[in-house]
Amino acid sequence: MKRNCSTGTCLSIEQGCSKQSNALAVLSLFAEELKTEPQPCKFVFNVPYTHLPRLTLKTIIVETEHFHKLHCMYSKMDVDSIEMPSVTSDDVASSVADCSSIYSSNHEDCGGSRSGASSPALSVVSSDKVCLDPLDRFRAKKALCGSLFGNVILAEDTLERRNVAIKLSNTVLVQHGTSCRGAAVIENPVHDVDIQRMVPVHPHIVTLHDAFEVDNVHWMVMEYVPHGELFHLVSRNGPLPAAMARIIFSQIVSAVAHLHKHGVCHMDISMENILIADPCTVKLTDFGVARLLPANGEQFEPIVGPRPGKWRYMAPEVVSGQAFDGTKADAFALGVLLYNLLTCSAPFEVAHTRDLRWAVMRQGQSGLSHLLSAQNLDHLMDEASLDLLSKLLAPAEHRLTVAEIQEHAWVSQRSDPTPCQE
Repeated sequence: MKRNCSTGTCLSIEQGCSKQSNALAVLSLFAEELKTEPQPCKFVFNVPYTHLPRLTLKTIIVETEHFHKLHCMYSKMDVDSIEMPSVTSDDVASSVADCSSIYSSNHEDCGGSRSGASSPALSVVSSDKVCLDPLDRFRAKKALCGSLFGNVILAEDTLERRNVAIKLSNTVLVQHGTSCRGAAVIENPVHDVDIQRMVPVHPHIVTLHDAFEVDNVHWMVMEYVPHGELFHLVSRNGPLPAAMARIIFSQIVSAVAHLHKHGVCHMDISMENILIADPCTVKLTDFGVARLLPANGEQFEPIVGPRPGKWRYMAPEVVSGQAFDGTKADAFALGVLLYNLLTCSAPFEVAHTRDLRWAVMRQGQSGLSHLLSAQNLDHLMDEASLDLLSKLLAPAEHRLTVAEIQEHAWVSQRSDPTPCQE
């Protein structure tokens, strides 16, 4: 009984039976270290067990040739530990049969979609590609970092013969808007995929290669950017030289301009969401709270409730619950980014009048100069950078657009090529 679907995880009954002797029926966490063998069934989570799906292949892992350490359902959570009963080989065989029957009725041949599924995240494989189950196609190498709903791992794409980063997200948590640690969140990896598929490839935006929904796990298969977050680089090395800061800033501005051109505002620009490809190439990532810009150029309605993005990068009009222009909100975040690059510090905690630093900074270049001098940071800025920052970290009506940022003297001046040679 074979299955040709490209987006499922079920093994055939024959495959399942042949693996019963070494089946690892595991209610697995997203392993912090993929080199560690999966442990006996155990959950650490903060939702009642009665809310979980019943034990089928949606909640157990059957060891495959090289990928059982990757695909799992629930990530690390930190409330109560609940010991689950051991799962026997008979349970595995029953689950395989159950899951196989589900997929045989709900899937077409290679390239088909799940019957009745509403998620747009299922990958459609073109007819000229070999049909491979994702569990067979990708070989897990190591965990890269945690994410809101799971982990990001490094894997080898055996079909395309390249390394990729795969963001694994528990769809149960996504649907409930709850992170692995139990916090309420508005980010959504399925939305992230939808947005990225609307925007053409750009050299300074992390490329989405593919997306799958396999059982209770959403996979985002992305370009692997090997040198980590910009946040870590600045944290380790301190303020960047102006030439290097200009290169990085200009690349992210070009990425944001590309998004705006195609009707998208990012809403979460930050050093944590900028990855380093090589010493002089960075890429913007994470579109989980991005928005489509209104076609008529109108502003977004005021946000009541959780705000998109990080407080330190959030525009004052978004913080205070006013109507806002998404492109201007991105421009403000770019100002915070530039300040971070040049000073290795945050300009304020939140852009609200109750924050003394913001109250001073919003007065314009004189306020910014006074604040930098008071913190002994004024030697890190020249007149051009002060002028640019004062026009970005400003109320919306006085703030530069992204197009104006690109034309500013500090951005457009020629950079010393030395940083790229290091």
